[in-house]
Amino acid sequence: MGVPYIEAKVPSIYLSEVVHKADMSLLDELLPSHGNDHVGYDKLLLAIQVITFACGGVTIGIKMNHSICDAFSKAMFVKTWASMARGGGQSLLPSPFFEIWKHFPPYPLKSSTNINIASKEPDSNIITIRPVTKWFMFTKEMCNELRSRLCSEYNYQNRPSLTMVLSSFIWSRVKLASNDKTIPHEVYHAINLRPKVDTLSKSYYYFGNMAVNAIAKPSLDNDKSLCHSFITTIEDSIEKISRKNGLIEGLQNGTQNLRYMMQHYKRVTKGEIVSLGFSSLRSLPLYEADFGWGKPVWVTSATLMYSTTVIMIPGGASSDDTYVYINLKPDQMAKLQADQEFMSFVSKCPTFGTFVSSKI
Repeated sequence: MGVPYIEAKVPSIYLSEVVHKADMSLLDELLPSHGNDHVGYDKLLLAIQVITFACGGVTIGIKMNHSICDAFSKAMFVKTWASMARGGGQSLLPSPFFEIWKHFPPYPLKSSTNINIASKEPDSNIITIRPVTKWFMFTKEMCNELRSRLCSEYNYQNRPSLTMVLSSFIWSRVKLASNDKTIPHEVYHAINLRPKVDTLSKSYYYFGNMAVNAIAKPSLDNDKSLCHSFITTIEDSIEKISRKNGLIEGLQNGTQNLRYMMQHYKRVTKGEIVSLGFSSLRSLPLYEADFGWGKPVWVTSATLMYSTTVIMIPGGASSDDTYVYINLKPDQMAKLQADQEFMSFVSKCPTFGTFVSSKI
């Protein structure tokens, strides 16, 4: 099929006009339109759109199919592509390694296993009627204030990361905005396995999907107990992944698989649980791709393709601020935006000058 590559010029609009509105529908226009929804998107592995604006600003809109790679792989792909485009090759970069199966052999399917590989049934967590995606900016100062307020019982050495603090706060406010008060709530955090596998070589970057979900059921009694409950349950779930006889070891020796993730999604589809998923990209090399005109000033996301999802992206190469993209049902989003406690920690959109923006 090849890779669709599109170049476009917008001579009458400044890039800042698009960014300052913080309108997800405008950000969606920066992406290649082919395969814009999930219908048939599984057939498209990669699509790229480069737009030049009146101010000289440039956006690079990139779509990559999640079935072949995770966020880390996407970031490394863009970084490698940029290095090759400016003539640097891969001399300063780790080489890609595509044979993840050597570290995680395919799980043997028994003849009686009730899994239809060729099934066209859509992912149970992919949306069919699109909810609302909004992005919010949390400054480093606001995150630290949240940490002081919610996690006062932790000493400095054991204090939770800002990612965990933000996750716990957002989850509490979203749960309060939920109409499903009697249905159990679960949260999951996407975990990159690469730093947790001792046998991986540092000379390569491992391309593919090496992320799993740590699933937990934190309680919500009050704001003070919230952070402790959320952090404790999530960290315990994460610890189970890499402990002896844990998930990583089970995936490597063939005694475990990722069916628990599918079971979680099916329970969400059946309405048995209310789920909220978190994925933090704050530690990924998103701002290191240099095509020859400098590194990106802003990396952002477009409309999320999965329901009840929260994605965290760093605010800039040298910024400790965090952009949070939240995907909710329209009524839940309206309640969240009307939540004074939530909005009191949200900062106004930043002001950019002439800049280059990469989109992943």
